[in-house]
Amino acid sequence: MKHHPNPNPGFAACLIVLDDTIRLLEWIAYHYTVLPLTSLVIVLDPNTSNSSIAELNSMVLRWADFGLIISIWHSFPRFYNYSVWPKTSSEYGNRQRRMLSSCTHHFLDRAKEKYLILTDTDEFLSFNFILPDEDISHFNRNSIFSLGAKDTPSIGKRARDRLEAWPIRAIAGRNPNQTILSFIESQQELQQTYFPAQSGCTRIVGLAYGTNTTDDLEDEPLMTKKYQHRQKYPHDKFSKVMLELPKISESRDELNHIESIHNPFPKLCGMNGKHSSGQDFSGSVLKVAHYVGTIEGWLERGGGKGSHLYRQDRKSWEDKNTQFGPYTEELDLYMGAWVDFFIAKVGIHSADELLYKPIRQRIRVIRDVFML
Repeated sequence: MKHHPNPNPGFAACLIVLDDTIRLLEWIAYHYTVLPLTSLVIVLDPNTSNSSIAELNSMVLRWADFGLIISIWHSFPRFYNYSVWPKTSSEYGNRQRRMLSSCTHHFLDRAKEKYLILTDTDEFLSFNFILPDEDISHFNRNSIFSLGAKDTPSIGKRARDRLEAWPIRAIAGRNPNQTILSFIESQQELQQTYFPAQSGCTRIVGLAYGTNTTDDLEDEPLMTKKYQHRQKYPHDKFSKVMLELPKISESRDELNHIESIHNPFPKLCGMNGKHSSGQDFSGSVLKVAHYVGTIEGWLERGGGKGSHLYRQDRKSWEDKNTQFGPYTEELDLYMGAWVDFFIAKVGIHSADELLYKPIRQRIRVIRDVFML
């Protein structure tokens, strides 16, 4: 027997947040429009500032009138037993695994949304359109799968996946009013079995966007509109997942082992050799657009001191941009197209109150603090 076989349409999501207000405001509005997002759990990092918590509480109230349920967790409401491999003593890694476990169980108990995405505030789910310069042979060379890791998909399987994904990618997003949910439903009506994955866990490849921008967008507060230069040489080393909750068994045995946010539940998502992250680029119908983002959004995290992972200062922002590069010269205009649909959905005044006004206020605060 499967869990909640008749969920309402919509997506759920889980995020860990450490002073990510600027990025989070855009992330929510984007996914509310594009998915649509109907329920969100925000897990607070213990080092989150009081000013960020106050802004988050205000944000919850603003969104309540628009059918988006946002829950803020200062601690985990319940502990679920699970095994971890590979073992780690990382405090952040342990908290992230607790989030993956508790949040997935939470939405199974809630039994409302059908799909759950597990990403970060700098990652935006989108269709993986066929790129003008897409060269399949490149991904064979620049690939974790070319390293010979045990249990990675064979060349034959990847070739078959690409053949199945290509015609789906070719029609994805052709209708500008189409959400990711409505596209998934259209594929299911056609009894198409490749996407979403029959296992209940769909791996989604990542594509990075750097900090190059044009003069006319220099003052644009939204990173999805400001930064339109994507990674020139995509690869398949980075991936996140989308879970189809009704396909998780009633016993929830699939959730008893956790690896990482890149492969949260190996029993459900499958093994990938020694690499928890990875999805063949050309075989992925969706992508996660991964942004370096604005300098203000970068410095805001942890007050410029960063998380335990690394210090977030201007140099680390520039280094991250270099790491993701090089980037294309041509512009990717699609990622910013959602804004007009968001305004049409909530109205001009509400779009300002939910998105533009609080982001601009927070940007001013960060600029003042860091004398930008």
